[in-house]
Amino acid sequence: MASIKDDCICVRHWDFSETSQTVGVFGRETGLFRAIAKGSRRPKAAFSGGIDLLSRADSTHILKHGADLGTLCSWELSQSYPRIRQDIKANRAAFYAADLVGLLLQPGDPHPNTFDALVAFLEGLSRGDCVDRRVLIFQLAALWDAGLYPRLNPAEACQFEGVYLFSSSDGGLLRTPSADPQAWRVSPSTINVINEAAKKQQPHTISDHGATVRANRLMAAHLRCVLHQEPYTMRAYFGEIATTSQSKPND
Repeated sequence: MASIKDDCICVRHWDFSETSQTVGVFGRETGLFRAIAKGSRRPKAAFSGGIDLLSRADSTHILKHGADLGTLCSWELSQSYPRIRQDIKANRAAFYAADLVGLLLQPGDPHPNTFDALVAFLEGLSRGDCVDRRVLIFQLAALWDAGLYPRLNPAEACQFEGVYLFSSSDGGLLRTPSADPQAWRVSPSTINVINEAAKKQQPHTISDHGATVRANRLMAAHLRCVLHQEPYTMRAYFGEIATTSQSKPND
């Protein structure tokens, strides 16, 4: 089998033995794949001293058709993103982003736009950008690339007692208040922040932090609904998000 070279990020890893690792890798052109890195923890191995979670590297690997596990031949580290190992909030946000990649994308299906969004997210955290802002931008990019982006055009939605109504099962903002009696109540400022973030405007600053936090929680609740499961890392970053929609998931 021919070897493949790609720009990759490690999104999961397990110790296979004292000297080897099994890794989940997200390649820009390859997509998600699992591989064994034999001898990766040996000092003189071609793996930059081991493969850390959410490190980025120029990877060489071999993927066999029909096999669940490929072979990682080399891992030339290009970015380690030290802030995600020094700041607890950035750490939890980064783990959540890695979790979403594994849940939203299928193995072997390239998603270069999501890869680029993950790189921008990790680089933003390393620069000291607002973590909540960066999480929101990444969630929106991942949803869009996975075909799960909700309907968020205020011009097509109704307002009920000064708020919008949002239903994941109905695809986003409701056009009539009776469409889903369990819909979440969402303030206009929350929708405005989401639409601004979707355009990647003002990535380094934030004008309404409260609305950004609410927007993040709304998109996380939407993700949980469309995935039919809660990502393991969601609660660590967001805390508890209501599973019922009588109140605001962004309170």
